[in-house]
Amino acid sequence: MDERILIIGGTGLLGHYLVNQAKDMFKVYSTYLTHKPKNEEINYYKLDKRCPSTVKKVFTQIKPNIVIDASVYGTVEYCETHPVETREVNVYGTINIIKECYLNNCRLVFISTDWVFDGNASRLYTELDAVKPINEYGKQKAAIENMLSFALENYAIVRTAVIYGWSHTVRRTNYTEYVIDQLKNRKEVKALINEYETPTYAKSLAIAILALSKTTYCGIFHVVGKSCVNRCELALAIAEVFGLNKDLIKPATLSEFNFVAKRPRYTCLDTAKVQSLINFKPLDIHTGLTLMRDETNGHN
Repeated sequence: MDERILIIGGTGLLGHYLVNQAKDMFKVYSTYLTHKPKNEEINYYKLDKRCPSTVKKVFTQIKPNIVIDASVYGTVEYCETHPVETREVNVYGTINIIKECYLNNCRLVFISTDWVFDGNASRLYTELDAVKPINEYGKQKAAIENMLSFALENYAIVRTAVIYGWSHTVRRTNYTEYVIDQLKNRKEVKALINEYETPTYAKSLAIAILALSKTTYCGIFHVVGKSCVNRCELALAIAEVFGLNKDLIKPATLSEFNFVAKRPRYTCLDTAKVQSLINFKPLDIHTGLTLMRDETNGHN
């Protein structure tokens, strides 16, 4: 394990799974912004991406071979209502990471989103399809995607969607945990029927990202689950797998929600490219949710 990997955003949902999966493959370093995890196996560094000198100091101390940037600041709605504040981190802060990767000859894996697309397609999006984000969150991700193709030679952009798993934090939950909590407390869940994505199990995604990180493949890669579903179908699958009351799930449309950010209607991704390059088999939602349910370190 001579290779050193730096996982930025290691306290988030995906970051947590990346750190756990990387332990047996790399010398692992990770970052946090406010709350340092209590994990003595991992070297954690406090990092504010907005500060170039801090970023440089972390890179100088760690000397990473591979960097995975899984960090994101703000929800989709928060990015829309606070574009200047969130761009300081998600765009300009990421530029600081890119600069240090260039100067230190690191391989960078950047985690992006299906929401770089406008959602007007009638088929699965491939890596060759034109990017056209319709909300601020997607625009920030697209800005970094565009920059990477010019700034670095050794990089991979991983687009993913609706990541689910145990968040291991009380500060932020994902959609699957939200549905589980609502149904366990006998509360109604209004679930969208006119927004389609490809939900992705965090552990499966982490394994694929780490496999890609060890290759020399560069460019854009779609890494998502197998099922192209709307949120209502996802919520029903969650209820089925976790043995919860499906009757509490109520179909709803986008017009019934007061979202500030525009939502693309269909952003399901094609994974044929990454399947041809690494050992990645996308999971359908029932298989992924069952694996999540059966995690030994999951929540009861």
